[in-house]
Amino acid sequence: MAKQPLPDDLTLDSLVQHLQRAQLSPVYAIIGEEPFARSQAIQAIRQAVLKDSDPDLALSQYLGNEVGDPRELLDELRTPAFLAPRRLVLVEDAAPFAANARDPLLAYLERPSKTGTLVLVLEKLPKNEKLGIALRRAGIVVACDPPREYELPRWINARARAHGKRVDADAAKRLADCVGVNLPILDQSLAKLALYVGSRDTIAQQDVEAIVEDLPVTTVFKLTDAVGSKEPGKALRVLDALLAQNSEPAYILSMVRWALERLINARTLLDLRQPADAIAKALHLKPGNYAVEQTIKHARNRTRRELLRCFSLLLQADLDSKTSAMDPRAALEHLLIRLCKA
Repeated sequence: MAKQPLPDDLTLDSLVQHLQRAQLSPVYAIIGEEPFARSQAIQAIRQAVLKDSDPDLALSQYLGNEVGDPRELLDELRTPAFLAPRRLVLVEDAAPFAANARDPLLAYLERPSKTGTLVLVLEKLPKNEKLGIALRRAGIVVACDPPREYELPRWINARARAHGKRVDADAAKRLADCVGVNLPILDQSLAKLALYVGSRDTIAQQDVEAIVEDLPVTTVFKLTDAVGSKEPGKALRVLDALLAQNSEPAYILSMVRWALERLINARTLLDLRQPADAIAKALHLKPGNYAVEQTIKHARNRTRRELLRCFSLLLQADLDSKTSAMDPRAALEHLLIRLCKA
């Protein structure tokens, strides 16, 4: 008897629809290159699983390279949560865990817990490999890839609905041209524009033009430039400005993560002796613009090993922000200083 074909991977939008109408899956894999979409997928699953439960009682979070005996993590999934309907176990940067725990994980997927949900966050999960096949049969894979430039206006319109607004075609195009394929900044810019237009339903091009200099894209690029240039004093001053604009610490952290991922990719391409136009295309940027020039400039300032070390510092800071009592502002300041000096 022929095997049934594997189900299609979900997009972020289809994941949200699934969570609203379907029974929760015992396992989710969040894959792809887009950190904002990944964070949105994690948040959607977390909300659906935990609902109003106390995270301290029902949520465990790990980095993939910090999981010791994988059987202990899988046993944790089988243990019912205290005062909560389900237990959620989240493994970020999960590739090392998936490699080390392949056999126990495959066995677990044969008979997953009925009271636990496992979420693995990793860049890829090939459909022709045993784990990718088993996970798609037992659970759900969410693909979080960046939209292409021509898709940005449609993405902006879809995301604007989350802020209770519509965006006319000219405004969507102007905002896309201004920001580019940078989903966290686009989302933050839409939030600011929604406040600016007040009770009006639609964001128009003149609204974008009126506050373009005050959009988060301007300030955030200053922050990532400061980190790329290894200027801790400037980075801390820009952080003060972002916090004064009521930017959430989690958003700022996601933007630093986005910038580091772009620098790592640019550094890799530089090491392969790729020209600037090829780097721009790979980063979904327009060749010759300021963002490309600055990214290449900052990528030249560090080796790939140094950038990967920076990324490890950021992942640890992200985990600490969710599991420790450290003040978010102090945690960001500490991280920025370390990144500038790395």
